[in-house]
Amino acid sequence: MKAKVGLIGRPIAHSLSPMIHQGFHSIPYHLYETLDLEGVLEDKQIVGLNVTSPLKEKAFQLATHKDIYSSKTGAVNTLIRRSDDLYGYNTDVMALIDLFNEHLKVSKETPIVIMGNGATEKSVRLALEETGFKRLHTLARNPKPNQSSWDDQLNQPHVFIQTTPLGMTHIEDEFPFDAFDFSQTQFIFDVVYAPLHSPLIQKAKMLKIPHLNGLSMLVRQAFYAAKLFTNQDHRYQKRSVIEKKILKETENIVLIGMPYSGKTTLGKALSNALNKPFIDTDAMIETKLKSKVSEWINVHGETAFRKIESEVISSLKNQTGAVIATGGGSIMDPHNQSVLGSNGCYVYLDTPVPKTWDNSRPLTKDLKTYLTFKEMRKPIYESLSDITLKGYQDTQNYIKEFKVLYEAYLDSKRS
Repeated sequence: MKAKVGLIGRPIAHSLSPMIHQGFHSIPYHLYETLDLEGVLEDKQIVGLNVTSPLKEKAFQLATHKDIYSSKTGAVNTLIRRSDDLYGYNTDVMALIDLFNEHLKVSKETPIVIMGNGATEKSVRLALEETGFKRLHTLARNPKPNQSSWDDQLNQPHVFIQTTPLGMTHIEDEFPFDAFDFSQTQFIFDVVYAPLHSPLIQKAKMLKIPHLNGLSMLVRQAFYAAKLFTNQDHRYQKRSVIEKKILKETENIVLIGMPYSGKTTLGKALSNALNKPFIDTDAMIETKLKSKVSEWINVHGETAFRKIESEVISSLKNQTGAVIATGGGSIMDPHNQSVLGSNGCYVYLDTPVPKTWDNSRPLTKDLKTYLTFKEMRKPIYESLSDITLKGYQDTQNYIKEFKVLYEAYLDSKRS
């Protein structure tokens, strides 16, 4: 009998688990997008399942044997079949204990706010308690006893941990950012990993707050699940290699900067060098308008153009693994920042004032207007930038410098 493992839940089409588990073992990994856990388990070839919401409590009920973390949380996220018995484990807690021990470098007396009160909150709370943190406070839309409503606005969390699906690619509800003052926050963790940079993580990046997204937790828990699936030890260090590979394959490279900075030229070269598709938002706009951007702006004006530009950028919401060149002013719109930043590494081309001008950029057609726009835009470019390339260089030197800085960026994101 050929063994199978996989993930069950709904929705899971966005899941990175198959890619992650390929790095740990060779057992075929399947996605079961259904809530019929019992029906899937009728397939006796299945030797193990990862279980995601909303089935973790159901998996707990079906497990005939449970590990200590499952017993304490009432949630199972990994089922293992041994003979006719089902063994339940909570590898989320195992992963979170590792993550908090490594990254939560604050006093054990630090107050911690946990957002959400579902199964993941229970795992987060237990992992925090296991690592010595006791001042834990849960906020929820529908609070239980000893919890608070989002509306209570605990304004200055020192550590903020987000355990709800808010911010996920398929969730349209907006995260209630305005309820929180993050000026005292020392660390932010969001369990969401699709998109790579949830609205909360983008907020943390802008505020320069140390942070981690859900990919760190996902890869760590997959490591423990793989050990259970295969009954073999795996090199724990391999998780960082897998995480870096995922970032390289799925994260967009988003080029930002002033007109004349060479975003399109460098974008095409990076596309070839990295074997990623190239997308030019201005070219997309021209296709949509059936007109040159410069000509259209001259007739209809900048305000109308920005509306079209935002519509085009919105269409890239679910784009991954591409090199994207943007218009110089597109990133001034917070909505565009959010869309492009959700799966993007921002690369800022900080170049000198151009020596020549042409009619292709009607908003920066001379030195005076160029300098006016640069003064206004530069702080935004700098605040968003993950990587900055300075000065004019030939394309090959630009690519060499980018690769060095990009490797350092990826290393900084690995857990």
